Amino acid sequence: MLVASVLLERHQHLSADAVLKRLRDMGNPVSKATVYNSLSLFVERGLIKAISIDSSRTFYDSNAKKHSHLYNIDSGELIDIDYESQVVKEKLPLLPEGTELESLELIVKIKNKVKR
Repeated sequence: MLVASVLLERHQHLSADAVLKRLRDMGNPVSKATVYNSLSLFVERGLIKAISIDSSRTFYDSNAKKHSHLYNIDSGELIDIDYESQVVKEKLPLLPEGTELESLELIVKIKNKVKR
């Protein structure tokens, strides 16, 4: 319940370590294993989404609705994109015969411009 209270307080993207830190900062002596197990269960039940940026970075997204993301590699910020209105599905490659689009989840990686 404590893990859920931190992650589900608003739409946000947090790593497991960030959830753990917030809980400990609130005075809750929760273990890292409890946080990871709780997050895995929430993902399995469809309450949250796990967003893997790369092999070492996963964010847990409290917005379980279908959407995509912008990831700023300089700031580490993950921003929601409403793909229904902002991503042109007509530009997708042709799907194999006998299939249909289930969902579209993109991670667009961006970086800050270098000022010259």
